[in-house]
Amino acid sequence: MTWKGPGIQDGHYADDFNIDFPPAGLPDGATSWTQPPVSMQNQTIGGTNYAWAFQNAYNNYILNGFTKAIYVGTNATVNLYVTGNVKISGKERILIQPGGKLTIYMAGSSFDLGGGGIVNMNNSPLNFSYFGLPRNTEIKMGGSSSFYGSIYAPQADLTMGGGGDFFGACVVETAV
Repeated sequence: MTWKGPGIQDGHYADDFNIDFPPAGLPDGATSWTQPPVSMQNQTIGGTNYAWAFQNAYNNYILNGFTKAIYVGTNATVNLYVTGNVKISGKERILIQPGGKLTIYMAGSSFDLGGGGIVNMNNSPLNFSYFGLPRNTEIKMGGSSSFYGSIYAPQADLTMGGGGDFFGACVVETAV
C-alpha cells in the first residue's frame, strides 16, 4: 500500500509510550549553600537598583525568596537555592549579562515572574536553568522579554504570558 498522506500512515501509530520524569533535586556535591554577602545586596547598576547583584562570582547561594530584581554579571556563574516563593512585577527583572549563567533550584511552591521577566543578554537557553523541586507546583512567566532557558519542574503547572517568545525546553506537569 502506498501512503497518500496527510495524516498518519496505517500501521505506523502507537499510543503505548510511557515515561517517568523523576522529581528535581539539588545537584550532587552542592552541600554548602550560603547566604550571599551583604555587599551583594542593594546594588545600583546602570540606573537600576538590584536586590542582589552577583558579579564575577561562582558560588551556591541560598535565598528565602525574593520580590526584587537580580543581576548576574559577566562571567558570573550563580546557583540559587530558593526556599520561599518568588514574585516579581513592575519594572523588576532578572538580568543575566553576556557570559553570565544562572541556575535556580526552586523549593518554594510559587515562582511568579512578571515585570521585565528574565532578560538573558546571552540569547542562549544554556545560560538560564530552572529546576522546580517537588514542592514547586506553580510557575508563571510573564514579562516583556523573550524567555531563553530551560525549565525542569515535573510537578509544576507553567503559565506563559507577556509579549515574548520561548526559546529552550521545558518539562512540566501542564503548560498554557
